[in-house]
Amino acid sequence: MNDLLESDVVVAATVDEVYRRWSDVTALSQLLGPVERVRPIDEYRSRWTVRMGGMVDEFYVDLVDADPPHRISWQSTDGRVHAGEVTLAPVDGGTRVHVRLQWELGSELDDVAGERPADPAELERDLRRFRDEFSSRDAPPAPLATAEA
Repeated sequence: MNDLLESDVVVAATVDEVYRRWSDVTALSQLLGPVERVRPIDEYRSRWTVRMGGMVDEFYVDLVDADPPHRISWQSTDGRVHAGEVTLAPVDGGTRVHVRLQWELGSELDDVAGERPADPAELERDLRRFRDEFSSRDAPPAPLATAEA
């Protein structure tokens, strides 16, 4: 079973600034709640430690596509399937950030206290925190984008 999460936010920063932040794999543990640690192996591969539904998992992730400064995507190469994509587009007042995450849920995660390990509300909180990181520099916060946007 796979869980797909998507969310958007408008950030008061240039596309280049936002791309630099998302392309720094060592910072992903600060950007995405379930990601506890990312250890770079080389310029394309890293080792991720994630906590979901009370379980800790580790796997290798490869950068599979990058179109600086508009898009970056990654995919796990062993263990549980995880894939992600961040697309960036300039808008009035900054950059629209669209994040799409896919997690494969194994039976041990499906059974954890009936919880949904991949939490859409957590992704939205992560993106609001990311937005606020840039907004606190010198501008009022941009509105959180909705699914209809």
